[in-house]
Amino acid sequence: MLTTNLADIDRIPRNIAFAVGVLLVTSILVIETALVATYVGTTNKNGLAAAAAFLFLFLAGFILFLEGPSQYYISEVFPTHIRAKGMTINVIGNNICNIFWLELAPTAFTKIGWKYYLVFICVSVFGAAFIYFTFPNTLRKPLEEVARLFGDEDLVAVFQEDLVIDPEKHEVVEFQHEHAPAETA
Repeated sequence: MLTTNLADIDRIPRNIAFAVGVLLVTSILVIETALVATYVGTTNKNGLAAAAAFLFLFLAGFILFLEGPSQYYISEVFPTHIRAKGMTINVIGNNICNIFWLELAPTAFTKIGWKYYLVFICVSVFGAAFIYFTFPNTLRKPLEEVARLFGDEDLVAVFQEDLVIDPEKHEVVEFQHEHAPAETA
């Protein structure tokens, strides 16, 4: 799965990849929820097997569309001088969320059963919209240009969009420096 993830990471805009990934795993979770609500507590082996299968599909989708790409994205959006700290914050945040949800799970499943999945579904639908509309796309942008998205203008000498490239010769034809800081008088 990681190989597939690595093959696609530079083809899909980051915000779209994350939002679609969240919606995909949420769709799988909706089916899982319906199967658990219908078949847990019964002797229907096919229904129980399908519920188990969808749990594994959820995990595969999560790894493929969310877990791996989140590491790439975090490494792109943090400035160079604090990138290692940003990656650490990401890992700590993921683990704190995992501990939180997993500590709640036994009590939640005892008290409300399959409805606990509805919490994840609701949070995920909101999260997908939030990601799509607020996460900047970093696809094919040099790290210096990503830094500019977050206000670090001084790290960039030449922006990719300022260059005009001859498609046949693969050479710079023209350079228009639109992002130069305004000179003070």
